[in-house]
Amino acid sequence: MAKKISWQGLEHQQRITILRDLSIDNIVAQYEIPGTSADEFRSTLAKQTSLWAPKNLGAFVMEGGPPTKDVVLGAWRDLDRAEALLELIDNSIDAWNLRRNLYPAKTAENLIIYIRIDAGTQQLTYEDNAGGVPKEKLTNLVVPGYSW
Repeated sequence: MAKKISWQGLEHQQRITILRDLSIDNIVAQYEIPGTSADEFRSTLAKQTSLWAPKNLGAFVMEGGPPTKDVVLGAWRDLDRAEALLELIDNSIDAWNLRRNLYPAKTAENLIIYIRIDAGTQQLTYEDNAGGVPKEKLTNLVVPGYSW
């Protein structure tokens, strides 16, 4: 039997593409989350499919690079980390509500926000199913009170 590929080793975009293109049974046959059973992996895949609705997603677009010094200094002066995180959550709620009103058939029934903190790299990953941020609004993503 061929060795399975680690699901956790894939980039987010790769996982979404696989969820869109393959059935859960085909994914379980080719991939794994080490240390979990096939049923647990199947359950994880069902949750991720529900969260992302991959068949409704358009192409991924990566914008820019790391924040500029001005953005970082501005955020540092105006926010502490908790406030910045709360502002991200507030923006997710606003975006999801707007999307739900404009495109009810293509919007998830529930807003789901996923936050992961990697203590080793001291990196926070924030994901939601609210529909994304317009490119021109990225610089104001955590500005207090700014809602796009």
